[in-house]
Amino acid sequence: MRNEMMAVLRAISDSGKFEILKHLTDKPKTHNELCTISGLSPSTISRYLKVLCRYGIVEKKNNHYCLTGIGYYLADYLSSLEVIFEICEFLKISPRFVKSLPVELKSGLTTLKTAERFDRPYEIIAPAIRDIESMSNYALFADSIVDDGLIRAVWIKCLQGVRIRAIIPPAIFERKAMAGARAVEILENEGYSAEKVISALKKSVEVRTMEISMQLAVIDGKVVYFQAMPDNTFESPAYLSRDRKCICWAECLFDYCWSLARPADYISRLESFIS
Repeated sequence: MRNEMMAVLRAISDSGKFEILKHLTDKPKTHNELCTISGLSPSTISRYLKVLCRYGIVEKKNNHYCLTGIGYYLADYLSSLEVIFEICEFLKISPRFVKSLPVELKSGLTTLKTAERFDRPYEIIAPAIRDIESMSNYALFADSIVDDGLIRAVWIKCLQGVRIRAIIPPAIFERKAMAGARAVEILENEGYSAEKVISALKKSVEVRTMEISMQLAVIDGKVVYFQAMPDNTFESPAYLSRDRKCICWAECLFDYCWSLARPADYISRLESFIS
């Protein structure tokens, strides 16, 4: 099996063969059409097609060449590799995060190439608060941020019935609970009933704990905030994306982490800090 795999990789190692795969992804093409599109000579195209057919990557049907299932898979895989080089800086500084991802989620990292990048991560808090203030359905959080204003904005939305799932690193759990209590007290000073706020949180907020090497927020399935955290610092770039593919990837990433995290009674701990 390993020898066969190496043979296939050698078969597509030439850039010309990769170009043929890309040209065949939309629909089958004749030999002449491939020559015209690629600009390669007929003899070169014939040689490349012979190799690709030999390894079951391409097949010939009714004088047209088309990709097999292996061909489509390899074409997508190689396209992802091309995109990876566009986010190589991110990958270089995020080995711990990338290592933690299962294979099926690693390819989703390429969706970050269209995201807005913030080299000063704290600059992303202001747009995050604006998105939180306008959310109406749900939010997913996996982060180590302890910011009273941010949590206050979330608690107000919980009063309006917005559902929250949050993953908190164990080392930051106490500080998050204290910040949550302060946010309740801030709302109480603004005229909200502390009992009503706590009641809403018990209905709307579900928390689990897990060691994570990222910050992640998905709001209403419309926007993603993301930051990998090398060495548990906040110095790496943060990303904001409203691209649907990136959002789908981020929700799958959260669900994966959620399945591994441990349930935690965050609200009870929060209540213990309210004077």
